[in-house]
Amino acid sequence: MKKKVSLKIWMISKIIPALSLVLFYWMGVQMKDHPTYAYLQYIILAGMLLILYIIQKHHDIVDEYAKEILNKTDAICFKLSYVVFGIVLLPCVLININSITTGYIIVITLCIIGILRSIIFCFLDSRWF
Repeated sequence: MKKKVSLKIWMISKIIPALSLVLFYWMGVQMKDHPTYAYLQYIILAGMLLILYIIQKHHDIVDEYAKEILNKTDAICFKLSYVVFGIVLLPCVLININSITTGYIIVITLCIIGILRSIIFCFLDSRWF
């Protein structure tokens, strides 16, 4: 019996790569102190790809209405990312923050934008129905 995954669950599952990116960066920074993190990164990557494959295989067919909402959500997040990265990276250029801190700022900002994308999509999808 094949169960279909709703479009909201599919969008929320897109948060998984954003969260794992933060975890990968943290493990990459700490790699010299803990060499076992390399193996953990491969295990987490395999698990993430398996989860995304299962969800991608079982998601509903996207209708025209959902495509329109997804395009609006992507446009909002694209504009939001320009503003946020401008605000975040300007002090990094002027103050000369080290590269590890800048990397954490960028990765966490990407994670927040990924989470906001799912929240905005769910909000717009529930608002228009």
